[in-house]
Amino acid sequence: MVAFAGLTVALTGAVTSAGSLTGLLGSIGGVVAGAGAAIMGAIGGAMTFVQEKFQGIKDFWNENIAPVFDELLAFAQPALEAIGAVFSATSLPLL
Repeated sequence: MVAFAGLTVALTGAVTSAGSLTGLLGSIGGVVAGAGAAIMGAIGGAMTFVQEKFQGIKDFWNENIAPVFDELLAFAQPALEAIGAVFSATSLPLL
């Protein structure tokens, strides 16, 4: 009977320790989940920042740089077509 009482006390201690361990692991899991959420929030914020900056660069290009190239192409296109027509109409001797 004394052995049975000792076993009961030992099992009660083990169950209490297991409950404490479960609580500790639950707390650690909560901390890790919070850290993961913070990291994902930071990454999401960084992605939004990069997308906004890239859109700004794209808008600047389309408003300021692309029109210059469009005008240059419109000016040079007839000359390039004439040069292409000359080379396609004549056959050059093979060396």
